[in-house]
Amino acid sequence: LKCDNIVLTTTRGGRGEVAKLTDFGFARPAGDCLPASMAGAPSYMAPEMDAVSEYTAAVDMYSFGVCLYMMLTGGVQEA
Repeated sequence: LKCDNIVLTTTRGGRGEVAKLTDFGFARPAGDCLPASMAGAPSYMAPEMDAVSEYTAAVDMYSFGVCLYMMLTGGVQEA
């Protein structure tokens, strides 16, 4: 997950906007994931992915947190 893959679109009827996820190039069903494989943008990767240790779906929450940080501050995370 990265900010470039989150888009806002108008709802049907034009009453508001909703966020949608796009670009599922690396997406796999949860059971098909390789817990030690690396794929994605480095600045959005959780630390456990950098160490190439096994990881869980929690790395997606880390990426989401990076997106929230960037939306709130307008900047990137510090390494």
